[in-house]
This record gives sequence, C-alpha cells and structure tokens, in this order.
Amino acid sequence: MTGELHFFVGTYSRPLGDMAAHGEGIYRVDVDDATGAIGAPTLAAECASPSYIALHPNGRVLYAVNEVFADADPAVESFSLDGEGALTPQSRQPIPGELPCHLATDPTGRWLATAQYWSGDFALFPISADGSIDPIAAHFSPTGSGPNPRRQEGPHGHYVYFNDASDRLDGVDLGIDRVLSYRVPPPGSQPVTAPIAECVIPAGAGPRHMAVTRDGAMAVVVNELDETVAILSRDGAGWGLVGTIEAFACPAGTDGSLAAIRFSPDERNVYATGRRQSRVAVFSVDREGPGLTRTGDADAGGIAPRDFVVSSDGRWALTANQDNSQVASFARDPKSGALIPTGSVVEIGSACALLQWQRQ
Repeated sequence: MTGELHFFVGTYSRPLGDMAAHGEGIYRVDVDDATGAIGAPTLAAECASPSYIALHPNGRVLYAVNEVFADADPAVESFSLDGEGALTPQSRQPIPGELPCHLATDPTGRWLATAQYWSGDFALFPISADGSIDPIAAHFSPTGSGPNPRRQEGPHGHYVYFNDASDRLDGVDLGIDRVLSYRVPPPGSQPVTAPIAECVIPAGAGPRHMAVTRDGAMAVVVNELDETVAILSRDGAGWGLVGTIEAFACPAGTDGSLAAIRFSPDERNVYATGRRQSRVAVFSVDREGPGLTRTGDADAGGIAPRDFVVSSDGRWALTANQDNSQVASFARDPKSGALIPTGSVVEIGSACALLQWQRQ
C-alpha cells in the first residue's frame, strides 16, 4: 500500500455468559486510502477484553477498558503509542464496578471517564502529564429502573462524553432511559456525585451510545431496545429531547440491538449499526431543525456490527462485526452518504471497537 489510513481494533478475549470471545487484545490494521482495502491485522497488545478504546488528545497514549466481571478484576489501562503504532503497557487502574464498556478522555487530557454496564455506574480518573492513569477521583452511581424487566431492572451505564470546556461529563444509561450530566470537579475539590441535569429518553428505548456535533449544540443517541435514534439539543447544563426517528422496525415484544452511532466528519450524515439486522442505517442531518431523515441502509459486511467508524477524510468507513469476527470496509458517497462495499474483509476475533489514529 502507498497512502494508508491507520486503525486500532478492540476485541473480546474472555467469554461473557453465552457470548463467545475469540480475540486476543488490541489489533492494528492499515487501510489503502485509494482502494479501501484492509491490510493484514497485527496484534498490537494483548489485553483482557478491550471492548472500547480511546486516545489521549496528544495522540501518543491509548486507553482501553477491560470488560470483565468483578471477579476478573475490571480495570482501565493505558499504553504508550509510538509513531509506528507499537503499544507499550504504561499504567492500570482498577474500576469499582462490573463490565466497563466505554471510556472517553476530555479535550484537555486531564481526565478519563468510564461507563460500567453491569453495575450501572460511571467513574472519573485523573490523567498524569505523561498520560498515565491516576487512582479514581469520583464515582457516579445512578438509581432507578426502566419498564423492560429483562434489560432495565436497574441502571446500565453505556457511554461517557466530556464537553469541550471539560467541566461536564455526560453519561448515557440504558437501564433508566436517561442522559445524565455531572459536574467535573475542579482540581483539589470534592466531587458532587448527583447529576446537575437529566435528559429523559422515551421509556423503554434503552439509550446506548451518543454522538455530538463539533460545536456541542446537537447530539444523537442510539436507542438499543426500541431501535430508534433520539435527537437532542443543548439545554443549559444538559440536553433536551427534540424527537426520535426509527432506525429499523422493531417488532413489539422484541428487544432491539442497535449498537453504535456516528456523525460523518462533515456532519451531513449519521450512521447507526443494527446487530439484529447486520445492517447500518443511514440518515441525513438537518442542523436547523435539528432533525434526521432516514435515507437508507447498507449491509454491514458481517454479522452483528458492534462498532462503526468513518475515516477522518470522510471517504471510507469500517464495521466491526463481532459475531463472525470480521472487519469490513466501505466507500462513502460524499453527496448522499451512502455506503458502498469495497469487498475487503479481514478476520479479527470478536472485533467490537474501532479507532483511527495518526502517525506522528
């Protein structure tokens, strides 16, 4: 390959109940920026079920959660990242919860947050100057339940997001149908663990992941259980619900399985992955409304697409298809946002997370 785009892929390496795990950790793949062809994957770091990964704002440290139960020592790890994509273990901090499934760093590089699905909480960790993780500084534990007794018997944190000012942390909770906003404590102060704002999502929707526009004024939330997308607008310290739109038709009595949601880099499109359908729903964006229009969907190129990412240039996209351990690539039409399969697919065991990185 000549010109290349670079990605890391997180995987499940330890079974969870009936869910198989065929990965070994974090993998690295390159994508030809002329054809979209995916090169052979390389195991960059052995890691216990790094189901979500994130970069430090400086691009030289990578973070991963270990999505395991309490008896297997859930933690968040950091790896130093060199210019060739080599990962070297740097630090590790235990997480006081179970099944951490998402994490994010703040724009200043001072904070890292995690969301724990099974225990339904959010954790906040300081980051040192070298990018290593310090012991936990705050622990946010929502309460409540939702109307779906199978999936909403209690809180289930699934996503975290820092605003640009780095003074607020948003947590998306599938179990209580809420997007909760917390104050990030100033250095040296005691954290306030009660939310400062709550956005109520329709009952039983099961909000899972969120994507936010660069100006922070609009957000979209993928609702796993009823397979809709919620449109939010900024409302003071938190968010307000504008409306919802169907991603896929979800039969009554069926628990849906939407997974990831992303804006395209030009913010003209939104994409939502449906694991039950093994397809990706495509929406056009109206920023004036704000609103979404569903324009179609595409085959995910594998079974159960858990994550999806559009390359920074907006020309290519990848799906991480967990159930058949395949990562597939697509060309993205810049006008319609449609996804066109390139035919390039590589096998990566239980692929579940995608992250683009830049050589330095």
